[in-house]
Amino acid sequence: MSKSNYSSIYFSISRVRGNQYCRYLTVCIFVLVYEFMMMRCVLGHGLPTVEAIREAWQTRQKKVHSLNCSWRSAEFMTAKQARSFSGGSELPNEDLMTESYSHFIIDQSRNIRFDNRTKVWSSEKGEYIDHHTELAYLQGSQTLLYRKSNLFPTANIQSETVDEVIKNIRLMPFKMAFFTADSQLGRSVLLNRTDFDVTDLVDIDGRECAVLELPQTPDQVPRSTLYVDVNRDFLPLRWELFGVMDRLVQMVEITEYEKHSAQLWMPKNWKTVWKFDEEGKPTWSFTSFLESYEMNKPIDVSLFKLEIPDGTFVTNHDTEVSFIKKPGNKERLILPGEFDGTNYQELLNTETGKARAGLIKEDNSVAWRTWLVLLNVVFLVGLFIFIFRKRLQGV
Repeated sequence: MSKSNYSSIYFSISRVRGNQYCRYLTVCIFVLVYEFMMMRCVLGHGLPTVEAIREAWQTRQKKVHSLNCSWRSAEFMTAKQARSFSGGSELPNEDLMTESYSHFIIDQSRNIRFDNRTKVWSSEKGEYIDHHTELAYLQGSQTLLYRKSNLFPTANIQSETVDEVIKNIRLMPFKMAFFTADSQLGRSVLLNRTDFDVTDLVDIDGRECAVLELPQTPDQVPRSTLYVDVNRDFLPLRWELFGVMDRLVQMVEITEYEKHSAQLWMPKNWKTVWKFDEEGKPTWSFTSFLESYEMNKPIDVSLFKLEIPDGTFVTNHDTEVSFIKKPGNKERLILPGEFDGTNYQELLNTETGKARAGLIKEDNSVAWRTWLVLLNVVFLVGLFIFIFRKRLQGV
């Protein structure tokens, strides 16, 4: 083989190797550029600061002047969980799956009204029946909680703070979305505090989220974790509350938001787990869907004043007075011991002090205590006389 042939073969091999080296070099450059861009993104974002999160929350909260919304929930409760709430009543050994309807109103003055219609077990009827709860808080007045159930309608009046009124976990998605920075709307979220730590960046359903850890407070508010979307004004996507032994006890996850306006997003779908068992499985949960809402529209203050229907058993916890509301805005006072838990109809149809069932029990109780005191007095007097006589005999 001539020298020229060797040269041409060598050149061909070198060209092939050169093409391979170019390909290898191209791949390496691409990988390096990709890693560099990823590192740049991470270093560019970094962990958001507490100040940046607080500023976004406060800006959003200032834009929410009022909210009027309603939603439906598919409610699930295990049979074991239902029995724990039954108060000894016999319940069917089956899981409960039902629907509930809720309505929430809050205005610029932080007046609040919350309505909920769901199902409760009736031992008398042996089935789940409708149960309606209305709660209202009007600034400068007392809180009114009205319940209409299978036995008789009840109302509780008590001076409460907004925090106590709105602590119902059914309202948690709206506290998360709009009132996270408001110390008046629930201690279980982050309140108006800045002692939480931003610890990590994680992915939740394709959204980059910062992990916010809030430690337990000296007044025993449990620790919680909040996951906020770093690319949507730090909107909360998930909230977790931990209890004894650092066990997860409650969770709210907002799975979808609907954009209302700049920096305002309305929760559209969410899941709430109210109770977990020892193994971490949900025993009471809600899957909720927004039906309608109005934001920043005028709200008539009369909506926050609940009318107590006639026949309602009212308890005023501030004055410790109970009565049944009668027609003509009259009150049938309930005396101590007059109500025994079962004689509502008798109280409804009699005047104050005329229902004897409870009073007889109270009278019998008083008589029994009186006889016991007298017997103790007689025993002590007899013991004194006995000791005194023994001493005289000794002398």
